[in-house]
Amino acid sequence: MCAIVAKNKGGIKLKTDKKRLSKARDFFSRRKSITPEKTAEEKAKIAEAAKSELETICGKDVDTYLALRDTMFLDPEKITETIEETAAKAEKFEKAGNTQAAKIWYKVAGGLAISQKDVPKVVRYFTKYQKLDPQNLCPILKNPENAVAKAQEYYKKHQKEERIER
Repeated sequence: MCAIVAKNKGGIKLKTDKKRLSKARDFFSRRKSITPEKTAEEKAKIAEAAKSELETICGKDVDTYLALRDTMFLDPEKITETIEETAAKAEKFEKAGNTQAAKIWYKVAGGLAISQKDVPKVVRYFTKYQKLDPQNLCPILKNPENAVAKAQEYYKKHQKEERIER
């Protein structure tokens, strides 16, 4: 952009290349293209399309969605452990004083209980999970029957889609 033309006693005399300088100015002053604001209808359509299957099944029942979002397994058939094995591991870690590992295994046991429609076990394992971490409240304990029913609805829909793909 600038070239040294001559060096003299008073300093350096610079000659500017105006063509290159204007190209640089254009490059750095480019503005991003401004898109027009989306209407409320368009925003609603985008939000509806972005919803997960679980959100769609739960509908306006936000508490159930929040309860299942962090507790249920999307594909429980991939888990090789049984409820009894996971609960035994959780109890073993709890007795050994390893509360972090016990919490994880109780959460896994509760997730498996959800997939097997076993509401009493869901309550039992998530109650133990919450006892080990009283600051972490389990929203699934508010209404476990409804949460298990919504999870089963998800599993039925998911199994149908798997059969179609095969």
